[in-house]
Formats: sequence, structure tokens, C-alpha cells
Amino acid sequence: MVAASILEKWPAWEGFEADLQATLTEIILFGRETGEFERKTPIDEICDAILQAMQPFINPLMLQHNLDLLPEGPTQVANLVLRSLAP
Repeated sequence: MVAASILEKWPAWEGFEADLQATLTEIILFGRETGEFERKTPIDEICDAILQAMQPFINPLMLQHNLDLLPEGPTQVANLVLRSLAP
């Protein structure tokens, strides 16, 4: 999971983070099954790294500090992640 950078953990955020982790896991497993993604890196390590890269754009407390990166920032992060997952 994403390292806690906030002092309080809101239940809504924890639920969202768990759902996001599950969704990422499904996407990565599907990508591996179809031969689109590499297979060497452990799933939990990949998911944690992706969540860390996305945190400035999905964490409500961090988003306010990264508004100048919108809309290009999330696209650049997604492209980096996809390139790193390539077989």
C-alpha cells in the first residue's frame, strides 16, 4: 500500500486505496496472462510502486500541491508505468 503521508487515515480513503490495489492487481495479472506485461517482478512490488507514482494525483491531501502538473502529470506517470511493465 501507499506509504502513509498523512496523520489521519480516513475510512473512505482506506477503502478507495484497497479497491485501487485490487484493481491494479487484476490489470497486472491480465496483462501478464496476455503477454503484455513482464512477469519477473512480484505483483505486490509492482502495485506498491504504481500507487506511489500515482499518489500525488489521487491522494486528496496531496492533490492540492500538484495542481500545476494537471493534466499532463497523470498521463506522464501512466506512460512511465506502462513502459516499465513492457515485456
